[in-house]
Amino acid sequence: MTERFNRTLCTILAKYATQHQGEWDTYLASALFAYRTVQQGTTKYESFELLYGQHATLPIDLQMQRPTTTQNLPRTIEQYHQLITTQLQQRRHNAQQNIMKQQQKQKERYDQTHKGIDYQIGDKVLLFNVIQSHVHDDKFKDKFDGPFYIHNIVRPGTYKLRNIDGRVRKNPTHADQLKPYLEQTNWEPQIIIDDLPPQI
Repeated sequence: MTERFNRTLCTILAKYATQHQGEWDTYLASALFAYRTVQQGTTKYESFELLYGQHATLPIDLQMQRPTTTQNLPRTIEQYHQLITTQLQQRRHNAQQNIMKQQQKQKERYDQTHKGIDYQIGDKVLLFNVIQSHVHDDKFKDKFDGPFYIHNIVRPGTYKLRNIDGRVRKNPTHADQLKPYLEQTNWEPQIIIDDLPPQI
């Protein structure tokens, strides 16, 4: 989530600092404010709204003399407490429901495009090395470790692995990180000599 947010933030900063790339840090506050006051595609709410229970008053609102939410702020502690315990909690509950719906849709799309392999106990597999995949000094080094044996099925799609020496890995592994290990057969190169005369 942090990496995804940083990517979004960098995209916003790139728009601000197009002409002054060396001064990108001076636009950081404006970029963060813009991010917090835009409706999120997942929650369907602004981050500012979920934190304070109201929409932010934008500079354009003041310039155009539009009615702002500050005019409807509670004037007493009791009224503010009522806002926090009812309206704000309801918005956060709705946002949580929207997140769950989006997660379910993402899962359905993922399941449609990624047909996992159901491994059985004893199958030989290779394990994707996440750390090695981010190392760029040796592009020809294999990104998979192993082989390993499927030691146990924790739940569908999640497995405990055992290496060749019989040691069981502590953390379970999802099938996305695995691929079948194909045994290499012994073979010798053969030279085929064509004694037939060339066809004219």
